[in-house]
Amino acid sequence: MIFKSFNRLTMLLGLFVFIISMFFMYFCYKLNIYILEFQLGSLWSINLSLSLIFDWISLSFSFVVLIISFAVFWFASMYMKEDLYFHRFIWLLFSFVLSMLVLIFSGSFLSILIGWDGLGVTSFLLIIYYPSHESLKSGYLTLLINRIGDILIIISLIYLIYNSMLNFYLFKPLSTYYVMFLMLICLAALTKSAQYPFSSWLPAAMAAPTPVSALVHSSTLVTAGIYLVIRVSENIEMNSWNLSMFLFVGSMTTLLGSLSALNEYDLKKIIALSTLSQLGIMVFCLGLNNIYLSFFHLFTHAMFKALLFMVAGWILMMSYGVQDMRSLGNILCFQPFMMTIFFSSVLALMGIPFLSAYYSKHLIFELMFNSTLNFLSFFILILSSMITCVYSLRMMKMLSFFGLNNLMTNINSNMISKLPYFLLSFMSIFSGKIFNNLIMNFKNSYFLLNYNLIILFFILIIGLVLGMYFKYSNIYMFSTMLFLVPFSFFFKKVMFNVSKTQKMLDYGILEPSNILSEAFFKMSNFLSFFIIWPKSSNFIWARLMIIVCSLFIFWWLMY
Repeated sequence: MIFKSFNRLTMLLGLFVFIISMFFMYFCYKLNIYILEFQLGSLWSINLSLSLIFDWISLSFSFVVLIISFAVFWFASMYMKEDLYFHRFIWLLFSFVLSMLVLIFSGSFLSILIGWDGLGVTSFLLIIYYPSHESLKSGYLTLLINRIGDILIIISLIYLIYNSMLNFYLFKPLSTYYVMFLMLICLAALTKSAQYPFSSWLPAAMAAPTPVSALVHSSTLVTAGIYLVIRVSENIEMNSWNLSMFLFVGSMTTLLGSLSALNEYDLKKIIALSTLSQLGIMVFCLGLNNIYLSFFHLFTHAMFKALLFMVAGWILMMSYGVQDMRSLGNILCFQPFMMTIFFSSVLALMGIPFLSAYYSKHLIFELMFNSTLNFLSFFILILSSMITCVYSLRMMKMLSFFGLNNLMTNINSNMISKLPYFLLSFMSIFSGKIFNNLIMNFKNSYFLLNYNLIILFFILIIGLVLGMYFKYSNIYMFSTMLFLVPFSFFFKKVMFNVSKTQKMLDYGILEPSNILSEAFFKMSNFLSFFIIWPKSSNFIWARLMIIVCSLFIFWWLMY
């Protein structure tokens, strides 16, 4: 009876995994596309419909989401079993997965808005699940940045409605305004995928319970923007401006996540920043104009990243909630099984040969070597990959071999509770080879010269050596993600003041002029912050943000 009450949604997801896997194998063999369309009516000679599309892209992605959700729900039934509101939490989590599935199978922009907004609302409710001020602050930051993407998509609907093209499979560049439409869609995707300069919400989302983090950072919320770009790019080719933006933003995000992880001792935050780094690689691959290779890396990353968060949740249960690695010491020595699982996922993150991520990352580096990139983008991606090896090996070293552990680490476990770890560890090792053989679109062949191969292995070896001796760096600029964190919370306060000013302006039309003048005075103070160069030392981060933005514009124009 307990198994039925706590795992009924887990069993339902397991059934979905079996059904989707059968359809996935069929579609990979036949390469057919089926579209299910529901007519809602017409408005101004525009047919309004909700479309569902079933092809190898939607079915393969849904298979990855469902198999990870199945493992995470199984893990959540153990991790959250003592929670008083377990059933409310598990239904919120199921709504989150359901919103992602709606987004995946959407064939029109109207239906994709349902899944897109559903992800935003349910992620906000899951982040603020724990009643604390920190959770509420992180939830509102996530909601605010995601609302920016919602606004951009709604604005882009003007072009679609004007040209009567609400479905993906009917989309064609009929006018010169499609360039603006593509720019709006790409910016909306960058907000949802936590790309620079919208990256600050992703580490803040760590306030959610660990099962939520395992879903958010692997295959659901952060991958929604990349999936949207892939769907749009199937029917229309990205222009050079969008590709240049993807190259710059992806390389900056990868470097930002890697450098910030060097300044952290919080276990969950390091894993979250590694997600940021891998998302940057996916967007960088979009800038290389290879959407299927980016899609491939999304699959391999999802498997080992969900496993990493599940191992982190196991460590939290053993240590009674301690996340600081300096206090955890060699905690994994007490659990050889979890140490093996943890090593397999971290080695996959580093791109060790013949693990899952090796097949996708190696192809991305081969494509990069064979493309005409500027040297700065090339150097940043190489440096970020080396830093990934440094903080990954430091994490393995601190949790497994070195340090003293004075914590009581006792947890009762059985073979049934370890089954999701077995499942995801198998996929973390073999999913790269499996997806590479199943999906023919990933059969991209690039040939590297011998010295290029030597460079790749030399970078890996340098990262491993530095990781053995690297301890900690305390650089404020990197720990605040190039000052994105304080700027984001400042922007949240500014938006609150702007909304109050807007209400006062609307109200002041019918009231005496002193209210209207007060509103204009507040708006002038707000604008003066950006026009007048700040002189106080407290605003040094603002100066550096202006420098970073100037470099962004300069790089974009020079590309």
